[in-house]
Amino acid sequence: MNRRFTIVALLIAISSGVFSQTINDAIKAAQSEKPVLAKNILLGLIAKTPADQEAHYRLGNIYYQTVKKDSAKYYFEKGIKPEDKINYNFAGMGKLALDEKNTAKAEEYFNKLVGYGKSKDSKAYTFVGEAYFNSTANDAVKAIIQLEKAVMFNLRNGEAQLLLGDAYLQTNNAGKAVTKYEYAIDADPTSAFPYMKIGQVYMKSGAYEQALKNFQKGSEVDPQFAPLFRELAEINYLTKNFTEACRLYKKYLDSTVEDIQKRTRYASFLFLCKDYEGTINEINTVLKQDSSNIILSRLIGYSYYEKEKYEEGLAFMKKFLETADSTKVIASDYAYYGKLLAKTNNDLLAVVYLNKAIKVDSTNADLYNDLSLVLYVQKKYVEAIPVLEKMLKLKRGSSQDYFLLGKAYYYAAGNLSGLAKEATDKEKKKIAEAVADTFFHEVDTAFMKVTEMQPTAPLGYLWRGRANSNLDPETTEGLAFPHYQKFVELATDEVKYKKELVEAYQYLGFYYVMKDDNTTAKPFWKKVGELDPGNKNSEEFFKSLQQQTKP
Repeated sequence: MNRRFTIVALLIAISSGVFSQTINDAIKAAQSEKPVLAKNILLGLIAKTPADQEAHYRLGNIYYQTVKKDSAKYYFEKGIKPEDKINYNFAGMGKLALDEKNTAKAEEYFNKLVGYGKSKDSKAYTFVGEAYFNSTANDAVKAIIQLEKAVMFNLRNGEAQLLLGDAYLQTNNAGKAVTKYEYAIDADPTSAFPYMKIGQVYMKSGAYEQALKNFQKGSEVDPQFAPLFRELAEINYLTKNFTEACRLYKKYLDSTVEDIQKRTRYASFLFLCKDYEGTINEINTVLKQDSSNIILSRLIGYSYYEKEKYEEGLAFMKKFLETADSTKVIASDYAYYGKLLAKTNNDLLAVVYLNKAIKVDSTNADLYNDLSLVLYVQKKYVEAIPVLEKMLKLKRGSSQDYFLLGKAYYYAAGNLSGLAKEATDKEKKKIAEAVADTFFHEVDTAFMKVTEMQPTAPLGYLWRGRANSNLDPETTEGLAFPHYQKFVELATDEVKYKKELVEAYQYLGFYYVMKDDNTTAKPFWKKVGELDPGNKNSEEFFKSLQQQTKP
């Protein structure tokens, strides 16, 4: 820490008008995640009173918390005078010794401050307890011993009560932790920090209503306490209110010092809010500062897929899967990579990775849906059928799910019918016809579900007509008749459904021809001709009709 830097920092402190502020203001600034403001307040206090040992200790501690241990040591040492027998900065030096695993040296410093029961200074015990807890030693038991002494000498030491809450929480004593946080509220009713701590305990246990209640109390006490915006964002995330979570986390970012960890978390919130462009922009900003963050390759890969920028997404997901620890790869990673491969015309490899996703999470219905769509595009209808059936066992199917299943069965049945016609082996022909017949029954069953779910939508009836037409190829039973009839009734948009209406009217006309009822058949064939001028079947019907009426 050079002299020039100190002078510049002091000038900043002077210009920001912090000389009128107090240690407590610095503490609240630090709790609000505003370390620059806290540093400036403490620099102002040091400039005003160079011998202020607590200001030096707290300034050193802020540097310690921001992982600048050389600067921390500078201020701890600067705050100690040769003649001092007791000095708060001994706690800071002891903490640094603990980080170096020099327990003996640490205890030597601590004993200078509180050793041998010579001190009744509540703050001294607080700072030693803080050192045990927040150093890399992270010894909650030793911290509790010192902090309990601190509150014994001053029950209204809110800082010690907060640290005790943290320490008891680490030892899995949530009840006692909450009690200590409540003591901290009694010590300083104007602080939002202990309310946030209590809310975090409840949130961790899944008691979201109680958590929210405490976060809201904290906001009432201090509406500008930035960390509460983060906690409110997190609880909205947990309760799947993603839009509000994004709004609050953005407010948190705007109110605190930016860092990569915060921006990374914000990017994940944006993704859940379906703001994929925002996610991509946020991650690209982070990657400019830290290109080694491989987890972000996952999120940006997902986002590029959702934005239909498949080549870009594929590159990031490929990088992620090649670099990430295999134990960190989750089902959705394989799924998105598989879908990106499918969108970039690598269907065979897409199936491989979608199957990997299912192997990781065999209860996720969406993964079966993704795989079935790729198989469907590949026209592998027989392979798609069991995948769709499994999906429908895992979730309550939508009309679209049954629609896709019905079509898969229909096209698979059509392929089998074609094989049966070409087969020269009688046994193989018989088997193919039997399986095709079974599949057409499944088509009818699937589209019956569609019509039950969407009774006024015409296409379900059309497909039932097609299935039953194949089950009754000679129209001897008229199995398809009621379904085509219903389709015609519902398909009132003759432009939208022109092709399908031609199909339906032809069936209905042929049905009556087979019954030797040309009179009833005539209007259906007339509609065919109107919708499809030059239709050969319609022309043949009227030509035949004319010949029958010739004398």
